[in-house]
Amino acid sequence: MFLATTALSEFWDPSGQLLFLGPWCTHHDQQDRWAHRDYLFLPNPWDDRERLSQAALYCQDVYDHLLGELSLRLNKVHQVNFGQRYWQILLGPWLSGFVDVFFDRYVHINEAFSFCPELQTWLLDEREYLTPWDNWEFTALLTGDIYNLQLYSEIIAGIGHDFPRKKPSPSFAGPQPPASKNPLGWLKGVFRKLEPLILETGFPNKDVVLLEDNLSKPVKLRLALTPGFPGSFTYQQFPPGRVEHHHPARRELAAVRTIADPFVRLLVQALPRNFPGLYLEGYQSSRRLILDRYGSRNFPKLLVNWGSLWLDEYGKFLAGEIVERGGGIIDFQHGGGFGILRVLGIEQYTRQVSDRFYIWGWAGQENDPRLVNLPGAKLSPKSRQPGTSSRHRMIMVLGGIYPRFFYRFQWVPLGTQWLRYIQSTMEFIEAVGPTKQGVLFYRGHPVDYGWGIPAQVKERFPHVGVDHHDHPFRYQLNKSRMVVVDHPGTTFLEAMAANVPSIMFFEPKYWEIRSEAQPYLDLLRRAGIFHDTPQSAARQVAQVYDHIDSWWFSRSVQDARQGFVHHFSLHSPDWNRQWVKVITQELQEVQARLITMGL
Repeated sequence: MFLATTALSEFWDPSGQLLFLGPWCTHHDQQDRWAHRDYLFLPNPWDDRERLSQAALYCQDVYDHLLGELSLRLNKVHQVNFGQRYWQILLGPWLSGFVDVFFDRYVHINEAFSFCPELQTWLLDEREYLTPWDNWEFTALLTGDIYNLQLYSEIIAGIGHDFPRKKPSPSFAGPQPPASKNPLGWLKGVFRKLEPLILETGFPNKDVVLLEDNLSKPVKLRLALTPGFPGSFTYQQFPPGRVEHHHPARRELAAVRTIADPFVRLLVQALPRNFPGLYLEGYQSSRRLILDRYGSRNFPKLLVNWGSLWLDEYGKFLAGEIVERGGGIIDFQHGGGFGILRVLGIEQYTRQVSDRFYIWGWAGQENDPRLVNLPGAKLSPKSRQPGTSSRHRMIMVLGGIYPRFFYRFQWVPLGTQWLRYIQSTMEFIEAVGPTKQGVLFYRGHPVDYGWGIPAQVKERFPHVGVDHHDHPFRYQLNKSRMVVVDHPGTTFLEAMAANVPSIMFFEPKYWEIRSEAQPYLDLLRRAGIFHDTPQSAARQVAQVYDHIDSWWFSRSVQDARQGFVHHFSLHSPDWNRQWVKVITQELQEVQARLITMGL
């Protein structure tokens, strides 16, 4: 039997039985390469949710240990003396992700050789190994096959197997379709150039810096024009980099002090190849850009962001310098899942590095004084009134998908469980029946990651419309009679806040809900909004479609909706004034603290 670790078919044995490590090996649009083969999938180790839970806790312990060791080492290498919070801000998203990813790959490889000790495979030529420059590039590489093949090759060789190595053949993207022309494209281009000039240089108060990622242009403009707005947005980014000459300390990363654990030893041995260059070779020049821009006297006192620190390296370096000077970081919730799903990596990071986290209503369910409720901007549209829905025919089915390759321990579908998720969406469409399929309109994630869900919908149900994201979500929402969401994501929160008739279904064993959030899901279940199966959701659609308003605007349904919205989709028409007020208060608190500290 031959082990196929990725979808790179040139690294598969051309004949004989294949053991696919997971569904990431089988792209829907490449069925000609694998559908006719004799194959099977490795049983998913994360089907055992208790094992998954233990793995997540174990990786958290490994991360905590390595963060402490790397903080000490990097202080010495870069001749600085920063606290662990500084290095957690810089390294946290990459390091926690790398530990989780490497352990997942480690477990799958060991499971494969336990399943079939006589496995054969091909490894990637070491001369093709990549070193990511920063967390953004690391995250991007994780969605593709080459870097994952590299990680699998490092692990297989590291546990003592010796297999032939190969170079991948050059790949060509082929001709691209011409971009569609937007008649207003020139106007958008002008505003794109003017936006930084207006929102960054046009506001004199530099004590508060706001990272502009994850906010729409209208939201940024409205916030900046609110009376009393105390800061300015930053659009600064580091130039792209590449590790061309290794820092002498890179090789020494393999000597980081570890615990007596075979996985951790292997993980540390992989650090010299995988540690991002920005934090080593590019550190001094990148930090100098920050220091030269602000100087010692004009350094910001407060950084505000909307989940941007996860991938914004300039923001990370700036945030680190701010906290080392006694300043503060506040974060605003920017999407769904927070407070609902059992674990979200970005939520963990945000709560670790931020002084305050402003969220969409669920602060009361957790004993954390840093959580404060505040309405979200994208949750503050005009509420739909009775009589509006019945003027429309379309049922918008909203899908969501993650990358094919596991990239973090989270309580969402993992590995082959995504195949079950896709199947449940198809089961819903099938259960709706031919009559209603003509008014269904499927809108998936803008990036399909090779799952081919829109294509599968069109192949199996030719009468169902498929959205190609030619229009914004809000535009399609306003045209919909009702929406059906197959996962607990942001779009469901937006639809509920907008009072658009909504139905949600998902399998709780894959999308695990926090115990504190469960009563609110139960409210929706009793009102016919939430369903555990696609068939139940389809029956509800058939039952309420022809009299949508009498169902949706009934007292019981609206009470359930409002209870859920108040807790997870908090919104207000004057959200901008509330935001300005709390940002001003946060700045005043920091200023008072700095005076007390004599800074």
